[in-house]
Amino acid sequence: RPVARAGPAAAPRAAGRPIAAMGPSPTALDPVGHPLSVALSIDKRTARYTGKGNHAHDVGAVRADAPVPPDAPVFYFEVVVVRAHLDQCGLAVGFADRTFDLNRQPGREANSYAYFGADGRKYAASDAGAPYGDPFCEGDVIGAGMRGDDGAIFFCRNGAHLGDAFAREGGGALFPVVALHVQGEELRVNFG
Repeated sequence: RPVARAGPAAAPRAAGRPIAAMGPSPTALDPVGHPLSVALSIDKRTARYTGKGNHAHDVGAVRADAPVPPDAPVFYFEVVVVRAHLDQCGLAVGFADRTFDLNRQPGREANSYAYFGADGRKYAASDAGAPYGDPFCEGDVIGAGMRGDDGAIFFCRNGAHLGDAFAREGGGALFPVVALHVQGEELRVNFG
C-alpha cells in the first residue's frame, strides 16, 4: 500500500517513482491510550478536543496505530484542520516515540518533534522552539514527513514544502502524532 499519497500537497518521490513501504504503515489514530479529553470518530481518523485546556498537562495528543515503517524511503501524512480558533490554536503535528506522554504537546518532550499551529514554530525536546513557518488554523492542510535515508523530518502547509525542520538524531521507531489543546478543536488525518 502507498505510504505517501499524491495530491495538492504531494510528498517527495524516490527516484521518480511512487514511494511504498514494505512494513506495516499507519492507517488510523490509535484508540487505545489517548487522554479522555480526545474523542475519536468511528473510523479513527478524526479527533476532537473535549477537555478544558487549562494547563500544559491538559493536552490531548493521539498517536497513529503503527510507527513509521523503518524501510520507507519517505513517509508522509496529512492533517486537515477542521475546526480551530483563529485567536487561539492549540494544535501540533509531528512525530514521537512510544514513550511520549500523550498529555503533553509533541516537541516539548524528549524524542518528539512538532510544528505548532499557534506560532508556526518547530519544536524538538524544547519549550522555546525555533522559527519555521507560518501559524496554521482552521481550513489549513498540514503535511508531515520523514525521509528514511537521512532521518530528516519536514512539514508542508497547504501544499507548500516548508523545508527540513529537523535532522533526527538517534534511532528508534517514531509514530505520527497530533495534539489538540483548545476546546472544540478538531482535525482529520490522512495516512494515504
